[in-house]
Amino acid sequence: MVVRRSRLGRLARRARRAGRDERGATLIMALVFVFAIGLVLLALADLATGALLTTSNLRAQRTSGEDAATAVTIAVQATRYSYTPAVYAGTLTSCLPAGITVASSDARLATSNSVVVWCTGDVHPLSAATRDVRFYACPAGTAAAQCTGRAVLLFAEVTFDDRDTLGAASCNATAVASCGNAIDIARWDVSGADS
Repeated sequence: MVVRRSRLGRLARRARRAGRDERGATLIMALVFVFAIGLVLLALADLATGALLTTSNLRAQRTSGEDAATAVTIAVQATRYSYTPAVYAGTLTSCLPAGITVASSDARLATSNSVVVWCTGDVHPLSAATRDVRFYACPAGTAAAQCTGRAVLLFAEVTFDDRDTLGAASCNATAVASCGNAIDIARWDVSGADS
């Protein structure tokens, strides 16, 4: 029996040493696991940040596009039923009616004009399209001379047929009765929509 006890003692000592070795390996495995989880969480946080930034940028672009479309629609309607000689003088002039505020569709910016609309046009009294007007919507504060290229949020080209029932074009500075009898939107280009 003595032999067995010493043999059992040696086995017990070996088992205790083996347990200590496994505890060290378990600690290393736990550290590797925590490090790997940390890397995954870091990657997910980076992805979420990028997605939030993209969402914010798209919301801002959509808001400016909606604001430009609203402002140009108002300007088109105001131009349709009136004749403003300055529009046809060959230079850009403001096309939003005086006193009109086109509030932003973003509630945080809804207290002031977010867009200005400049326009210029040509008169063709003998043509079916008696007036051809080009509208340029730019961010508020953009001067007419700077409302070109990348500054333009929306460009629209609209033709008006101002002929009366007898076929005479009688839309001018003194007679507006037949102004805008028909309208054709030849071009409606929202910048940023193409890219």
